[in-house]
Amino acid sequence: MNHAELIVGSKELLETLSRTAASLIKSDGNTCIHLMHDIGFTEDEEYENNLEIAKSDAKVVQMPTKLDEPLFKERCYMAQLSIKVVAELRQAEAQLFALLAGRMGPSNVLLSASSEWAKENNQHTFIELLAYYRNNVLAVNPTNIKAIKAAASIYDRSKSFDENAATFVLHVSAIQPYDVTTQYQKIELLKTLLNGMPMQQRAFDHYCQATPKFNKQTLEGAIKFMSRELKNNSSDHFEQVSSTNSIQHEEMMEMNAMLIQNQALQEARINQLTAAMNVNTAAMASVPRPKPPTTKYCHLHGSNNTHDGTECKKMGSTGFTMKGKAVTQAMINNRVPGAVVDGVAGKM
Repeated sequence: MNHAELIVGSKELLETLSRTAASLIKSDGNTCIHLMHDIGFTEDEEYENNLEIAKSDAKVVQMPTKLDEPLFKERCYMAQLSIKVVAELRQAEAQLFALLAGRMGPSNVLLSASSEWAKENNQHTFIELLAYYRNNVLAVNPTNIKAIKAAASIYDRSKSFDENAATFVLHVSAIQPYDVTTQYQKIELLKTLLNGMPMQQRAFDHYCQATPKFNKQTLEGAIKFMSRELKNNSSDHFEQVSSTNSIQHEEMMEMNAMLIQNQALQEARINQLTAAMNVNTAAMASVPRPKPPTTKYCHLHGSNNTHDGTECKKMGSTGFTMKGKAVTQAMINNRVPGAVVDGVAGKM
């Protein structure tokens, strides 16, 4: 978060810190709102007084040591209460410190450690960090004013007119009382915000027509008039709500066209791959499958997976001949396909 953004968001942050401090109620019934007191600069005449106001007067009361002391029980109770109240105060300071430091950022917190407030007390408490934030971080200079005015002139099309107007007022408040102090200057800056927004410009023109006297025109009046017209006029209200949608619609149409084109390309590619797979399948189907390997051989029946010569029923039968010659034991024992045994060639 840059310096200008810290300044613009300071009002909301200080309000949050004040609400938090007011909600932290100690056991003595008091809140921690005193921590929000502005102590000013260390060289200020009232600095010490302001510092005492910001600090709590809560101190640890010494526990009584003698049983015969007057009001012994009461003093014990007060001592215990003081310890509890001081502990609660320290917890509250730590909570507020973390909240403020988180918004300021590490670099600003580091710089504040060497500020005049930290040097004054030789430590860095929430009170001192808040003093640095108020008097140093929120110090307005010409560069910050230019940055804030530039940011105030940007219309966020994703938000309503009321939201943009609220942001605009916040930016204008941040540079008071240094710039854009008159109603004329505020109205002129509002015109820059409305540049490029025809519907909002038309509502502003209607305000000027309804309030023709220059010295009667105010920023607050213009915003109220425009907000009311934009909400009441159905066509303008529709235009206000859909001013961004028209741009988004064009973008969505363009994206939709791209998706359709990509889908068509994908479908064409899928068809190509499917056709190629069909061709490959057909080609594979036309290739003759190799015969499965055989494990046995019979001189009569050839290579097979069921029997060899010694298991062949025909060759072992009485009187069986092959090519006019009686089957011999050598034929039965042959395991070489096509071999000629005893004048008879075996089957391949």
